[in-house]
Amino acid sequence: MARLVEWNGNRWKLDGCIFNLDHPLITTYLKSSFVSKMYEQDLRQLIKKHLHTDKPTVEFGASIGVVSCITNTLLDDPKAHIVVEANPEVIDLLDMNKKENKCEFTVKHAAIAYGVDAIPFFIHKKSTGGSLHSKGGREVRVPTISLKQLLGESGFDNINLIVDIEGAEISLIAQEADFISDHVQTLFIEMHPELGKELVRSDEVPQDDDSSNALQILQEKGFSLIDQDFTTYVFERKNGKTV
Repeated sequence: MARLVEWNGNRWKLDGCIFNLDHPLITTYLKSSFVSKMYEQDLRQLIKKHLHTDKPTVEFGASIGVVSCITNTLLDDPKAHIVVEANPEVIDLLDMNKKENKCEFTVKHAAIAYGVDAIPFFIHKKSTGGSLHSKGGREVRVPTISLKQLLGESGFDNINLIVDIEGAEISLIAQEADFISDHVQTLFIEMHPELGKELVRSDEVPQDDDSSNALQILQEKGFSLIDQDFTTYVFERKNGKTV
């Protein structure tokens, strides 16, 4: 299936958007997942189903911009959309896919972390493999940011928040659960239990103590779990501002 992408000039259409996949970090497996429509399928489908299109949107973990571009096409105000990516190796491709699809989101190069201005980030052999936690590959230092800082800079409030950050979601929830409760209407979050291992879809959803505790914290802070697909969850704030 990857050959189909390569024969097509390393470009492929998914959910109405065209993506350039001509990059050393885009593996054969990832190319084939575009043909099979499995690339970020859980998150893509949940966003199309539950995104509040009238809300500003923040995405942590944009990678090459697939979810970013698809989300941007759904928003009433496509300029009210910020995407954050830590891996410097994919920023150019993220910008390229943004321009290809005439999207209007703002790209910010940073990683979610607390108490430091910069943090080590480990670049692996594929675009989805970079991580703050899974060591190996080439180490670079990237600037850090928090949700509170980002919303302070943007003026956004009552937002959609999309999170796919390869394990750093645990720190995000631990550090900013109260702030998330005050400023996020709908949260799309992919959990990454058993870091460093490939998850195989089965009837039983894999979970570890950290991810289980993080999900429990969200519910204690006033969020209801409204949908789920494997390890991707959608939470809606029960109380507070009106949707």
